[in-house]
Amino acid sequence: MLVENLKDHNTELKLTIFASIFLILFKLIYYKRYDFIFVNWFAETFVLLSIFLVLIWIPKFFNKKFKISFYVIHFVTIIMFVVTSIFIYQSYVAKYNLVKLSLPVFYHFVLKLMPISAYVKIVVSLAVIALTMFLFKKFKFKILNKHFLCLFALFLILTGFFVVVKPDYITNVYFSPFLYSDAYTKVSLKSGVEINNAEISQGFENYDGKIGDYNYFIMIMEGVGFEEFTNYTSNSTRYFNAMKENSFEFTNYHTPNLDSKNSLVLMLLSEFIPFESYIFPYSNYHEFIKFDPSLVEYLNLKNYSTIGALALTFPTYTFRALPFDSIVKIENFSVNDPDFSCQKSNRNEDWCEDRYVLGGVKEEILKAEGKWFVFQEMILGHNFKDNVYVSPLPYYEDYIEDVVSFLNESNELDSTIIVVVSDHGHKWRRQHDKNCFEIPLMFYNPSFNKKVNDDLYSHLSFKDLLFAISLNQSLPIPEEELFLVGHTLSNEVGYYNENFFFNGILKGNNYYLFKNYSNNSLVKDKMVFFRQLQENALVKSKESKKV
Repeated sequence: MLVENLKDHNTELKLTIFASIFLILFKLIYYKRYDFIFVNWFAETFVLLSIFLVLIWIPKFFNKKFKISFYVIHFVTIIMFVVTSIFIYQSYVAKYNLVKLSLPVFYHFVLKLMPISAYVKIVVSLAVIALTMFLFKKFKFKILNKHFLCLFALFLILTGFFVVVKPDYITNVYFSPFLYSDAYTKVSLKSGVEINNAEISQGFENYDGKIGDYNYFIMIMEGVGFEEFTNYTSNSTRYFNAMKENSFEFTNYHTPNLDSKNSLVLMLLSEFIPFESYIFPYSNYHEFIKFDPSLVEYLNLKNYSTIGALALTFPTYTFRALPFDSIVKIENFSVNDPDFSCQKSNRNEDWCEDRYVLGGVKEEILKAEGKWFVFQEMILGHNFKDNVYVSPLPYYEDYIEDVVSFLNESNELDSTIIVVVSDHGHKWRRQHDKNCFEIPLMFYNPSFNKKVNDDLYSHLSFKDLLFAISLNQSLPIPEEELFLVGHTLSNEVGYYNENFFFNGILKGNNYYLFKNYSNNSLVKDKMVFFRQLQENALVKSKESKKV
């Protein structure tokens, strides 16, 4: 029966085989350096074979109707696989789960980020497939024989086992034995003790309206880890080192999140967000931040002029969600700007080097009636032309020196605290490296004496540290523990205190540790609590959407 059906659908079988061959060749040509191209091809070929097998098992009186369905589904499937191949580099570097990349993020990548050149590649690829399909009727080679059927059955069993029984082995770069040798330990979270109303936040009730008598200029560097910053400043005799002589520096400061958006929100809300940053729809996970008290709102009430700044044409979610008095951004974008280096990273993001908006920031400062607060997310480190700077750190150093010169000339320097901090560490490293979460933090004013603090703090304490230093008060109580969230779509969740660090992948009722620990009961308790944090945040966001 199977052989008969295979003979009846010889053209479709040829198409399935050709499509699989085309996919592996396309990937090898497009990104020939990455081993997991071949591994992931197993999953894609299994999908194509499954579509074909569904077709040949359908009764003959349905053949015409389902033959059309086969070609439609086959065509759409190939488009999906080609699209994910185009983004295979991002998948590899950012540790994305490839299954997730091709499904929930399809809209984000295809409609917002995909450059025009990618569409050209897709059209050419589909044209090759369509032409081959047209010529199939003229191909007379015989593919049905005993050897082929044996290989076909064996391949189907192998791909079926990996894709259905152990999909993580070939679709998740963390688990795949073909890619990394990381051992992981499965910890079940069932029957764990759950805590109602779990939340990690620090409010504004401790300040009684006292916020000091300073202006604030916050420069958030992009992706600079503490180790990188320390190595750079120790080998440099330039401006950052000079600043340290009049700075309060924190050497054990962390971000709980490896993406910019939630890192910035955490700095301004002092509330831990137990989700990855770029998951859709945003409102299901992050809506509550629009209604929770923020540092921006608090300073607005104290008659500060709150100024957001970033060298993009369209403000990011953090700046749109929080009530800044003004936002300085790119108004007239041009890749041929004679004064600044500008790029079009993708169809949704036009950006320039950060100096593009510095003039606007200076104007807003001079216009401010009373005290002001500048919160600038640096853009240059996301992506930059090689002929601008080899590293963003020298650029940031020149930038802050320019800011200090301006404040000095406008007689604002003595009354301003300049904060140099990073949103997160170098997230292209393996994310279960603790150094990815450790970042620099430095408060500068000409009147400050050099101080160094090595207590454990994170973005959750940013507001408290800012006000304590501004008021010349005792620092807040150090944090005892940190929950860590990895890069978007990595599913990575971790935990850190001064004695213990672990990281792994949270999936449903199971947590997969990257290392085997003797104290797995602690791991279970902390991850059950983390899951409760997520559930409560979802409830808060749902309630906020009703407002």
